[in-house]
Amino acid sequence: MEKFIGDAVMALFGAPVAHEDDPERAVRAALAIRDAIGAADVGGRAAALRVRIGVTTGEALVSVDARPEAGEGMASGDVVNTAARLQAAAPVNGVLVDEPTRRATEQVIAYEAADPVSAKGKKEPVQVWEARSPQARVGVDVVQSGRSPLIGRERELRQLLDGLARAHQERSPQLVTLVGVPGIGKSRLVWELFLAVDQSQELVRWRQGRSLPYGAGFAFWALGEIVKAEAGILDTDSAAEAEGKLADAASTVGPAERGWVLGHLRGLVGVAVDDGRGDRRGEAFAAWRLFLESLADERPLVLVFEDLHWADEGLLDFVDYVADRAEDVPLSVVATARPELLDRRPAWGGGKLNAQTVALPAMSEGETARLLAALLDLPAPESLQGIIAARLDGLPAAEKELLENAAVVGKVFWTGALTAVGEHDRFTLDDRLHVLARKDFLRRVRRSTVAAETEYAFRHVLVRDVAYGRLLPRAERVEKHRQIAGWLEQLSAERSEDVAEMLAYHYGSALEYARAIGRETEELRGRARHAFAAAGDRASALSAFPPAVGFYRSALELWERDDAARASLLLRLGKALHHAGEGGETELAEAGEELARQGDREAAADAETLLTWALHEAGDQERSERHLARGGCSCGGAGGLGREGVRNGDAGGHPHGQGEVRSGDPDRPGKPRHGRGASRR
Repeated sequence: MEKFIGDAVMALFGAPVAHEDDPERAVRAALAIRDAIGAADVGGRAAALRVRIGVTTGEALVSVDARPEAGEGMASGDVVNTAARLQAAAPVNGVLVDEPTRRATEQVIAYEAADPVSAKGKKEPVQVWEARSPQARVGVDVVQSGRSPLIGRERELRQLLDGLARAHQERSPQLVTLVGVPGIGKSRLVWELFLAVDQSQELVRWRQGRSLPYGAGFAFWALGEIVKAEAGILDTDSAAEAEGKLADAASTVGPAERGWVLGHLRGLVGVAVDDGRGDRRGEAFAAWRLFLESLADERPLVLVFEDLHWADEGLLDFVDYVADRAEDVPLSVVATARPELLDRRPAWGGGKLNAQTVALPAMSEGETARLLAALLDLPAPESLQGIIAARLDGLPAAEKELLENAAVVGKVFWTGALTAVGEHDRFTLDDRLHVLARKDFLRRVRRSTVAAETEYAFRHVLVRDVAYGRLLPRAERVEKHRQIAGWLEQLSAERSEDVAEMLAYHYGSALEYARAIGRETEELRGRARHAFAAAGDRASALSAFPPAVGFYRSALELWERDDAARASLLLRLGKALHHAGEGGETELAEAGEELARQGDREAAADAETLLTWALHEAGDQERSERHLARGGCSCGGAGGLGREGVRNGDAGGHPHGQGEVRSGDPDRPGKPRHGRGASRR
């Protein structure tokens, strides 16, 4: 709960720690509140209580130091304001959600379209839907839309199918664990396996459960989902109804053991009574195994445990136990997990002839191209950033801090840069980088671009962006960007221009965040403006004039108007603008006047000559000839571009080598031809 405002309550899901299913949890909580309010009674009479609820999903500015208990707001931003508008517009005892929330939860929540809501501060009405009820689910939602063909995972699918066939033919349990980072295709492979099972001639029992990303109290949650799905127990069933359904499901167990098995199954479906007999885990494992064996003996059984990296230690022990102890039944156990599972259980599945771990690698360039071609017209997943944020929040503090520091450097970074921002122990640093690479956050670059430094890169730029955006306060960003810039400067003082753009990025970022928190200093302004100017010079030298314009303009914004060097910067900006086809006449004119006042006749003539050419190309002959005369005067009449040169092109080409003028060209009279010509004055 974030705050109470009169009779209104505001709750946050995903702050300060994000979970992948935050939108779903928010909508389910809203529906539970609606139902609880509707069922409330006072003294045996229905309470006259009504509620309106609005749910939105998006980015917000979160203050992790806020004290909600003292009335301090933790979150602010457009997503908060929109939620308030939806709450006000919701029907009595209704729940309205916005489009991002609906997209993130449409597989698990039933919605009805509602009239758009006109919200203050929004140009267009907000598209909304009314949440009606949770969707029925079988353990976990297995059905996928199959919007694209399966690409690059054919070998892994064959391994799943081979394990399934072996379990059926040999009547022996088989454990296959799919390991990979989020979005790599684990759930899609499970869906393809489900399709294969569904299309086979043999009748197969499929049960699926998932582990939740939060809460230490959700012991054996995935197994409980599997048992409830088999028994047909709904969340709305009473204890007596659940007991009856569970008894029917356990009818596959022999009469002698049935009561004993039922006693241990009750805890998984929420109807257990503590008999005070202490730790009975070994006995419970045996009873649960016997129940699953009885199901598999009736017909082949596939158990799917999704997101096993979030499972409690007890569930991991049981999955390992059932794969090892189940006998003479066609039982296939399929688990999906992220690399974090192998950090917790390095020997997972090891030492068993009936177990295999399938690592899902990144797709090849060709496979990626084929997938992109199939997905070009489809929207990106709404929850992608939420998935990444949840992974980051689940890391140990030291690993999260390392990623935070690496994100400041950029998509590519070096160990030396990390030591510059606080990672002092090289041996510990190397170990942590190796762990993060195993978890597929990073990859090591085989050939470093910096001598004697190990180079790494983020596996995906989105990981870097989310880490940078979520994990760093602005004050820390200022200092870290400065430290990295200092490290870059000392790499090679003789070739500082080689890192000019990176210096401009880091000093510019430091200045931006310093301004935001009121800590801007003249020293930082000076470093930033010189870095921007140097980056502009490097871009111009490479004829990359559009980015040069951006760098020069950034430098000019920081330059004092009475600084003599400003005129030279104006001249370079004018040249870049002209060569980029963006004009530059105003900058060149101002530069020429200021340089002439300073007595720099050669630079002033350079500005006037280029301005002459720019005005000539723009068709302003009168101003062109006026500046031509000024250009000739500025350099004492020596080397000036003659009038006939501008009019007919006889005196030479463009003053900065951008083409050759030919008066006899019938197609483009008086205009430069493409290509480069000699520069002559």
